[in-house]
Amino acid sequence: MVQNNIFSLVRFARTSNYIITAGDELTLSVCIELNLPCYNATSYMLKSGENVSTTTEGNFNDPYYLAMVWYLLPLYLDIIRKGFTIMKSDIDISYAGKDIWNSCELMAQKTKADIVFMKEDPINTGHFYAVPNERVIFFFQEWISAESSFKALNDQQALSHLNRKTYKICDSADACTRVKTLPISHSYNKHRTNMTNNKMVAVSTYPSSFARFGSICPPDKILNPCDQDVLYVHTICMSGFC
Repeated sequence: MVQNNIFSLVRFARTSNYIITAGDELTLSVCIELNLPCYNATSYMLKSGENVSTTTEGNFNDPYYLAMVWYLLPLYLDIIRKGFTIMKSDIDISYAGKDIWNSCELMAQKTKADIVFMKEDPINTGHFYAVPNERVIFFFQEWISAESSFKALNDQQALSHLNRKTYKICDSADACTRVKTLPISHSYNKHRTNMTNNKMVAVSTYPSSFARFGSICPPDKILNPCDQDVLYVHTICMSGFC
């Protein structure tokens, strides 16, 4: 799966600068064996606690799965704190023939958004583009803090509870500019006492490639990756073929 993700990212989406994060020693050794640009993220995984395992398969939203989907958020925060723009991708994504970085950058510039996600009740966290600023740093701090309040939820499910509290979705430059002036309405960080200076993150979304079928889970239909609005295929619950 990861080979397909990387091939489509480099060949079709014209990306030359990427890093594979490896959360355990086995994954790291495989990554190195494949001669990929690997980052040793085992220290972040170990902080996830006792539910870390390389021998137990994680099923959806069980403790092993939750450890896997939550552990990288602090890494993203650390990267953004260093002033880097970040684009994150799940490995089950296959990219279409568009410059993905340029596409996300243009969307962020057009809407004045801080972060760009794919739309999915309200957003899908499998792929995102985030620019570094104080609002985005605070956003990731709150997202990480939310894990302790939503112990049975994955990172995407927990993030939906931050909607209109830490971030707000906007689809135009005027709307996103207004969002950036709004104070956050709730904090999941129990040690945070002053929120008056913290403003909401402006989040812009783009439709799922399957939205044309009326759902993120369409019936069997052929999807043309050359269609202009198809940036990538993320088969969350796709029952058909493409």
